[in-house]
Amino acid sequence: MMKSSKKLTALLLAGLMMTTAACGTKNEPAQGSGSSKGEATITKTAKGFGGDVTVTVNFDKDGKLTSVEAAGDEETPTIGGQAIQELPAKIVDAGSTDVDGVAGATITSTAIKTAVQEAIDEYNGTSAEIPAAKMKAGTYTVTASGFSLLKEMEVAVTVSEDKIENIEVLDNGDTYPFLEAAKEKLIPRILENQSVTVDSITGCTGSSTGIKQATEKAVAQALAEGGSEAAAIKNFYKTPAKSTEQETIDVDVLVVGLGGSGTAAAMSAAETQYAANGNDASKVSVLAIDKAGKYGGTSCITADTMGINAPEYDKTYHGGKDYVDAEAMKEDWNNFTKGDAKQDLLDLFFDESGKTVDWLISHGFDYGKGSPEGEGYQYGGPQRGFTDEDIWFVKFQYTGQGYGNWKKETGEMFDSMIADYEKAGGQYMLEVEAKELIYDKDTNTVTGVKAERYDGKQYTINAKKVIIGTGGFSNNAALQEKYLSNQYYPLQGSWLMYGMQQNDGTMIGSALDLGAGTYNIGMPPMVHLQGAPITLHEYPVEVVGDENDVGFWTQLPRRNSLNDFPNALASAAYALQVNMKGERFSNEAGTFQTWKSGPRYYTIWSDDFFRNVEKNGLPVSFNDDLTCQGGIDAGKPLPVDELIDLCVKKGIAYKADTLEDLAKQLNLDPAVLKDNVDRYNAAVEAGKDEEFGKAADFLTMKIGEEGPYYAFVGASYIYSTVGGLDVNTDMQVLGSDNATPINGLYAVGTDSLGVLFSEQREYVTYGGAAQGWAYTSGRLAGISAVNSLGE
Repeated sequence: MMKSSKKLTALLLAGLMMTTAACGTKNEPAQGSGSSKGEATITKTAKGFGGDVTVTVNFDKDGKLTSVEAAGDEETPTIGGQAIQELPAKIVDAGSTDVDGVAGATITSTAIKTAVQEAIDEYNGTSAEIPAAKMKAGTYTVTASGFSLLKEMEVAVTVSEDKIENIEVLDNGDTYPFLEAAKEKLIPRILENQSVTVDSITGCTGSSTGIKQATEKAVAQALAEGGSEAAAIKNFYKTPAKSTEQETIDVDVLVVGLGGSGTAAAMSAAETQYAANGNDASKVSVLAIDKAGKYGGTSCITADTMGINAPEYDKTYHGGKDYVDAEAMKEDWNNFTKGDAKQDLLDLFFDESGKTVDWLISHGFDYGKGSPEGEGYQYGGPQRGFTDEDIWFVKFQYTGQGYGNWKKETGEMFDSMIADYEKAGGQYMLEVEAKELIYDKDTNTVTGVKAERYDGKQYTINAKKVIIGTGGFSNNAALQEKYLSNQYYPLQGSWLMYGMQQNDGTMIGSALDLGAGTYNIGMPPMVHLQGAPITLHEYPVEVVGDENDVGFWTQLPRRNSLNDFPNALASAAYALQVNMKGERFSNEAGTFQTWKSGPRYYTIWSDDFFRNVEKNGLPVSFNDDLTCQGGIDAGKPLPVDELIDLCVKKGIAYKADTLEDLAKQLNLDPAVLKDNVDRYNAAVEAGKDEEFGKAADFLTMKIGEEGPYYAFVGASYIYSTVGGLDVNTDMQVLGSDNATPINGLYAVGTDSLGVLFSEQREYVTYGGAAQGWAYTSGRLAGISAVNSLGE
């Protein structure tokens, strides 16, 4: 969810804002008009970070700007959302678009300012003529921010006098499978269309943005050195025309989604049909599609797979002995989920997940040999889970996890499986989005999907069997608001996500529309991360490590940044956390606990803490090179007042002289907040937490008796939703009666993961459960779909 800053040079910003420079009159009637044009409302759209940004601009009778509203559903809430929230007011206050953009949200800021300026120009009846473009030929090496928060992307752009000739990514901190897909697909489109505003590659938005920004910077520099006006950059703002082509495709099995579950389903279906037809690939009729520009989805950047006693693996590396007592673990699982899991599906998972690990290995996945003791990242193999209670060795670690470019190695495992899939006769199409299921109500049968390619081409894909594995609905606020609710926890609201933006629940929604049933759809989403609800970009990222001091996830020399100040406070295990009612809700030092407050929570502080930090720095280092900008080392004096003021201005921190006033700012009952602060302070003084069992080592920060007092907003970031559609042991989707299958429709992976869980509890901490279900359910669905083709 958190993406990198989008900084551009002053030269490029001049080019981006060429409409402002071209129009001398912005909020006044056109010169020479003689009279005002009167009140008006004008709507304009420009290309933002993830998609279109639309602005609505209102003028009063004198032609003054009275309001600007901006909307962009595809912009990331943590970055682009800041520009959408903050920038319109700045424009209205200034009466023009000649204002600074929001730090870190350059592309969204530029889209808003460009669209507003177009509205102003239309109101005034003026237009800026695009000057001719002449570049100084050569190769320009520039940097821009892609997905990585820690390292900028270095790109070499070669131009002639009037054309972008070549783009090469030289160095970067981005993730292998995403960057490779962006390079493979985006660069040719930029060159073909001679445009830096072509659509980003879905699923690779951060890397795409880095390439586009770098190209734009290089072109702006070449134009300036060629003597062109800054506004000439607009010659390279072109939107390719949408295709009007239509095509009908007929297949036996269609798989929608090529993440872990979809890839497994497609592979399984293809090899089953291949074997059934005498190993004749020409008789295999399996097609897989994905909205993204890459296969693998979230699964290609995960670290492990749950497998319970993989027979062949055990035989090869463990003397044929089981790693775990499966029945004892199943009892533990049922105790955790309070018996709410569907027992036939849980039994199936326990019986088949180990076989699935063996199957994955046969298609190129590598889990290593396992350590003699059964754990250790360097060995791979089954590990224990995330907490002391997770004693079961079922988390199969990918080889190299935590060392070197392990994400590249995981991506290459998917390359291997897709190669096997194609050898068996399977086919796939990327950047093709399934829009809706085709359903025959009379026979209660799904017969295919309507789909659309990135360029607008329309598909009708008729299929005898449709398997959906689309990653849940974590990027669909409407579905979250509707379904993430239960009687046990305050789940309602829109959760932020760290994961695949394409997981928007379109197919789940389509299945629900035609009468599909659900199972535990209201259970808590999968939360492994927490931090501030927005990403700051006002401060630099500084390298503080060397080749011997590197980040665990990136293997880059370790970084620090003051931008991570609100993340450190939101994640502090030694802090008091309260929910949106002002109540303490969990052990703040526990594993994956912030979800219990719902999408947001607060950490509470008193001024004495910050005066100490001002002199002596944070008491504990905050180090995170996965979602943040490196963290902040302990013991470094910090400019706390400057940082607090920035966070207050951004709306992610609050300050008040008394606890009562702080509670009022947060819309909390002052008595409730005071009572919870008092009880927490008592636990700190006693060195014992009777309510939630927080260890004494973390009971170190008492809330002082004197103000000011502070609250920092924390957010739980979800990888995915967990609850979903109801399925039977063949992975067929069941109807609203939770008994009758919808013919021809199967759901795998996160789209049906809820069958293993409970709305009374969160996602388990055994390790790799979602991935284990993704691969296992996908493999079984592929077999079931092919074997039922004659029915």
